Amino acid sequence: MTKAKKPPRLRPAVLAALTLPLAACMPGEAASLYTKALPEALETTGHVRWGSDGNWFDMFLPLRPETCGAAVFRLAPETVERIGREGLAFFANARQARAYPAGSPQEHHYSYAPWQATPAPSAWFGDGVVAASLSCAGFANRFIGRIAGQVRVKGGYFTTRPQAQLIVLPGDGIAILTFFH
Repeated sequence: MTKAKKPPRLRPAVLAALTLPLAACMPGEAASLYTKALPEALETTGHVRWGSDGNWFDMFLPLRPETCGAAVFRLAPETVERIGREGLAFFANARQARAYPAGSPQEHHYSYAPWQATPAPSAWFGDGVVAASLSCAGFANRFIGRIAGQVRVKGGYFTTRPQAQLIVLPGDGIAILTFFH
């Protein structure tokens, strides 16, 4: 009887050489995905911060049925000015994610409900979905509490789409996208 050969092992250096270039490009890809989920009307100047409890490896081996996260965007000054002038009317045509226009295969999943003025649902915070999404993205409780306080009063706007919430706080010049799926 012959002894079966063991398959060759990847040495750590080889494994790192194969995976690090992919891992290095993933943060930019994730940031781009978040931006693509915003309506075209919400012009931004970049991300303030984003995070998720998922990681790049989950793309290849989706072991968890659920993932959550959030992205905070700095709004372009022109966008903040227009929101200030137009109020809720600014958002009338801001109901479709920029990367998934009407007629695209994922149109429905990336269609937002009609926008509303804050206060937002109080159930979103405490143990709610927005607080949980911000928390699993790594945002501090202090930031989460500040956002919770701001969406409980007038001055902001919000909408939802399947498994996501989008909050705009023009006073701070930010938009916050949260997701839980």
